[in-house]
Amino acid sequence: MTSRSTIVSIVLSLLLVASAVMLAGCRTAARAPAAEPAAPAQAAAPSPNEWTGPHDRPGYVTKVADGRLWIFKRWSKDLADYAKKGEPAKQVTFVGQGPDGMTVRTPDAETFKGWQHSKQGFETFFKEGRWWVFREGSLFASEMRYFGEPAKNVTLVGRGPYGTSLRSSDPETAQAWIAAAYIAEPPAQP
Repeated sequence: MTSRSTIVSIVLSLLLVASAVMLAGCRTAARAPAAEPAAPAQAAAPSPNEWTGPHDRPGYVTKVADGRLWIFKRWSKDLADYAKKGEPAKQVTFVGQGPDGMTVRTPDAETFKGWQHSKQGFETFFKEGRWWVFREGSLFASEMRYFGEPAKNVTLVGRGPYGTSLRSSDPETAQAWIAAAYIAEPPAQP
């Protein structure tokens, strides 16, 4: 049986090979002389994963529409569906909880919570009542995104927002996220 890390390595290798092939094709096409002057090309609309919203955070894409802030996980099916079809039938609304009191809409509550607590340099996930934090762009973050929980992880009970559990690939990443999020120990009870 193949382990998750082997699968992740294979997927990443395939992506690297595909990127190299695409770059080689672009280089070859750039050398070919043009037969006729090309007509001015219309700018293609950026894919939803290339959106840059005013409130983007690591792992999340935002877009303001009709005075509401839409938040999606980057590379999610929900984001692709929104770009093709518009507002999803199933959505969660957080009235006045966005920046400057803006109403926030997301496909699910976990997306809003993850965006709310994401910090620069980290990818944050909220799943089944637990916070997961990884270094931005790490293999562990990719594994979480595509396969679910990484095989290797640590749990810091009660150290996440609102006293929830915080999980990560290693204790150093979890502690660094806690420091970046300015999460202090709960005050002592009188």
